[in-house]
Amino acid sequence: MRPRIPQLDGLRGLAILAVLAWHLVAAPLGTRTGPLALAWAGVDLFFVLSGYLIADILLKARPAANYFRVFYLRRACRLLPLYALTLACYAVAKVCLAGRPALAPMFEPGEPPPWTYAVFAQNLGMATHATFGPGWLAVTWSLAVEVQFYLLLPLLVRYARPSLLPAVAVASLVAGPLIRALMPPVAGYVSLVSRADSFFAGVLVAYVLWEPACATAARAARPLAKLGFVAFAAGVGLMAVRPEAFGAVKPWYGTFTHTWLALTFALLLFLTLTDDRSRLTRLLSLWPLRRLGAISYGVYLTHQPLHRLSFGLLADSVPELDTAGGVGLTLLAVALTFGVSAGLAATVERGFIALGRRARYTDRASVPLTDTPPPRRPAPTPAATEAVTTR
Repeated sequence: MRPRIPQLDGLRGLAILAVLAWHLVAAPLGTRTGPLALAWAGVDLFFVLSGYLIADILLKARPAANYFRVFYLRRACRLLPLYALTLACYAVAKVCLAGRPALAPMFEPGEPPPWTYAVFAQNLGMATHATFGPGWLAVTWSLAVEVQFYLLLPLLVRYARPSLLPAVAVASLVAGPLIRALMPPVAGYVSLVSRADSFFAGVLVAYVLWEPACATAARAARPLAKLGFVAFAAGVGLMAVRPEAFGAVKPWYGTFTHTWLALTFALLLFLTLTDDRSRLTRLLSLWPLRRLGAISYGVYLTHQPLHRLSFGLLADSVPELDTAGGVGLTLLAVALTFGVSAGLAATVERGFIALGRRARYTDRASVPLTDTPPPRRPAPTPAATEAVTTR
């Protein structure tokens, strides 16, 4: 097993905890304010992490002759096995369980069309028809957005000057709120064009730490970054208390909040990557968070089906937290989710990731490349970052 970056696994653990809090607690309770009001931002943190990790891998692999082949082979081995298993389980469960009223929302017919899930275009169908589709597969919109990002960034890194990346990132951060203001709510939430600011906030961190002059200046400005993070985190706290005042609910749902959160998470990411001995980094490197981050992809794909199945099969009801029985079934669903995900990580994920790592970046490309700095020892290796990319 290749080395992992502990604090990044910890960030992934935080992200998946937020997702669980939103779907399993805030949604049944109908919470709109307080600590859970922005728990949906776990996906935003995942996007920032993906932007950083993918950009870091691509920038370091940029001179390789087999740049595209190795990148896409590794991405396929990382994403496709569990995703294909999720689609297969959904198809079988739909045949066996769709007749149960309590489980009907998990299998509801209609849009987006089934074929879109096979080509990672379901987010486009969701945007077009203003629906998240069958509950079993609702969370897969974010995988579609990530795959579409994988089609864009490798081309940009390979054929454009890397020094253009900061400009692209800043443009996406400025354009993000404007694009979301012009789009219907569901489309603004699930489209790559409207969520690019989150990804490119992570790309900006990757570039700053990859380019030697930027990295030196950024590390010198770390105290200023701390102040910036505190200010942005305070803004997040205000959003949780007064979401209606910051565009966190209708009619301006997410217009500004996604960009604010992206910048907050980018600063958090920068701070934890630039000091391995800080209290923040040590906190994120705690074993429970790291372990949860290591199985987060499986948790992300299984938590909603297992939650609904626990209530539908054992109580013939929809999820709720108003009774002791509802709390007990929710805890059971969480335990099942963690157990199933740990098993998948140890078997399916580990095997396919190992298969993907057999492909290695080799040789130099024949195309002229510019803005390629010399390798720097303190930076994480592509192999290490590859180990913690995506859910």
